[in-house]
Amino acid sequence: IATDMMALRRHEKDFLSRKDMQYVQRFDQAAATASEALTELQQQLKQSSFSLPEVAQLQQQLKRYSEAFSALHKKQQTIGLHSEDGLYGSLRQAVHGVETLAKDEGQYELLYHMLMLRRHEKDFMLRRDSKYMDRFDKQVASFDQALTQSFSLQEDQIRTGLKRYQQQFSQLVQEEVAIGLTENDGLRGKMRTEVKKKEQLFESGGERLSAIAEQQENKSHERLLVAVLVIIVLISGITLIVSRTIHGPSY
Repeated sequence: IATDMMALRRHEKDFLSRKDMQYVQRFDQAAATASEALTELQQQLKQSSFSLPEVAQLQQQLKRYSEAFSALHKKQQTIGLHSEDGLYGSLRQAVHGVETLAKDEGQYELLYHMLMLRRHEKDFMLRRDSKYMDRFDKQVASFDQALTQSFSLQEDQIRTGLKRYQQQFSQLVQEEVAIGLTENDGLRGKMRTEVKKKEQLFESGGERLSAIAEQQENKSHERLLVAVLVIIVLISGITLIVSRTIHGPSY
């Protein structure tokens, strides 16, 4: 069970770093194996008339952990698993559309503002700091003002593309915040909390399970000792009877 639980954490980290759905499948398999093992352990304890609350608590903890990871990988799929997927891909398309329109008219000031927007976008993705969302929004305002003063023949199309870019970046930021900008925030923070609870439950449950095993072992030794004593008494009794039969008086 402990091995399966450790595998869950490893698959979670591999998915976050590599954005590969194969680690979601591995996570689900390890979670199913751990759940079956916990259920089997619960049944064995019940059959032996023992109670270990930590097992039921671990089952609930595993469920919450799995639900949080499921929500996390779905949000990551919305954001994108690679540069051309999900919101990543939509952002690239929106940027390309605005840049093409600006280049066609030689609107170099607008291209400068778009370059700055891309910089804030990339800074957010790299540093995972919400302050870059504020800088992005301020840059959009500057872009919009420059667009108004540019007298561009494609002003409406450029503004529509800019608005779409801003909306999609805002959605990306919201999804990233929900996942967690640090390991202590969002779904990542929730999962980390569940991992800590799991470790505490394993420690306390392991101690109680060891005590139960020791108690069972002592009882087994006691039963074995009683059985040996009974056998000794029986053998002694039989030996005494046989001895009396052989050496007893004859008539």
